[in-house]
Amino acid sequence: MEMRKIGINADARRIDGNFKTLVHDLEYFSKIGFDCVEIPIHGMEVIRNAEILPYRMKELKSILSGYDFIYSVHAPNPLNLMSMNDYDTHVKLFDTCLEFTSEINSEIFVYHAGRYIPEERFLSKHDIQLTQDAKEKMLNNELEHLANIAESLKDSKITICIENARPYLDCKDYCYAENINQLSKIVKLLNSENIAITLDVGHAFLASKFYEIPLLESIRKAAPYVKHMHVHDNYGKLCYYYEKTQVDLVPLGKGDMHMPIGWGAVPFKEILTELKSYSGIFLNELRPRYMDCFGDVYHTMQYG
Repeated sequence: MEMRKIGINADARRIDGNFKTLVHDLEYFSKIGFDCVEIPIHGMEVIRNAEILPYRMKELKSILSGYDFIYSVHAPNPLNLMSMNDYDTHVKLFDTCLEFTSEINSEIFVYHAGRYIPEERFLSKHDIQLTQDAKEKMLNNELEHLANIAESLKDSKITICIENARPYLDCKDYCYAENINQLSKIVKLLNSENIAITLDVGHAFLASKFYEIPLLESIRKAAPYVKHMHVHDNYGKLCYYYEKTQVDLVPLGKGDMHMPIGWGAVPFKEILTELKSYSGIFLNELRPRYMDCFGDVYHTMQYG
């Protein structure tokens, strides 16, 4: 049996720019046996105002080179190629993130699909009036930049893997990629070897409940475009954007819980039947509150 490539996320908020914490966690991940670590750019304090800090980049590269991990990269969460505010900075940041990805010799760059209404604007969303024409223009901005970037990456090993979005109770249709069928159409339209999907199974499960999207059917259609996976569990119960505190949400089984697979209701084995040709990394994207269980996570993912 071919061994799966099992990965784990370095948590951005836990590290918060502290390389000592990063080293501690990398040592822990190495002892467990993980093959891959996903590096969150926003947790590294390597990019400020869309520019790389050379001395921080040099130190980070020195740290990462000390391990045999495959590295994937996660873009800063607010990065949005549909932004209505400071769009040029978002474009510059996107390009700088790709430079970061190249610097650490990563081949996977995870980008949260563009949002018509970004999460940070949810509480003031009633002040945002978007016509269908405006939304189409925003989407076209993203597609145009992604197409240009894809062209420039033709001779590169980097793949931009667009992640399907989690839904929220208080802002329906804030992002086209809440519906993985729509994300598949976008990636198909872009038609580039350097543009693919990060299938987030937890987000897909939540969206299937909220929008009544047939989960397995949508994953079957997306399968040809999936080159990276985020694996985590939840109970399919949505929450509001402002509900963030896990100690309050977990007893109710609410929200995007990012628990180990097998703890919730995500039908992971059934999902795998729709991804028979998948050969990428199974990246467990888990909250640091579950770190004591990471050894069990690795074993479960590798051996069932």
